[in-house]
Amino acid sequence: MLIPLDSKTLSPKLLDVLLKCIPQINSEYSTQIALHGNIINLQDRVKYTSDEYVIPLITNRKDIPVSTNKFLYHFNSLNNGRIITELMKIYPTHSIIPSGSFYYPPGGYMSWHTNSDVPVNHLYITYADCDDKSCFKYYDSAAGQIISDFDKQGFNVRYFETCNVNKGLFWHCVVSDCNRYSFGFRIINNL
Repeated sequence: MLIPLDSKTLSPKLLDVLLKCIPQINSEYSTQIALHGNIINLQDRVKYTSDEYVIPLITNRKDIPVSTNKFLYHFNSLNNGRIITELMKIYPTHSIIPSGSFYYPPGGYMSWHTNSDVPVNHLYITYADCDDKSCFKYYDSAAGQIISDFDKQGFNVRYFETCNVNKGLFWHCVVSDCNRYSFGFRIINNL
């Protein structure tokens, strides 16, 4: 189940650290584009983030643990230590492990997947530069429907649990038509 959180639950210091990462991410991404180009297959984006693609997978109890189709830039946050220090103030009895930091340019996406290979709680802090131009889509098994949770301009915070096949899969994907920066963490209750 997805639990959207108010970004006001995060400290101003943490938000400042995250904001300071964005120019470095943009610089790295620009370098990658200069070296390798910027090619997006819009047909794949439409297909692999569509409701029509995921419904048969859910109905037939299939599993795709890791996204197999995406257009994004994976970056390593230079400030993970400072970010984790701030998150430890919110989750003092948990281990916090970076799980994925992604820049989604306009046209970016990550296909439907479950993260069943890592059945833990996940915290994603995203920054979008426009209202309602990017979203986190997920299948709400209790309601039996797909939800498109659109980002607002600024910070957006989502907390969710991924499970293995036996406990129930959490299907989700991402679509972006703006600049979207996503900082992901595994939150493990073990301390």
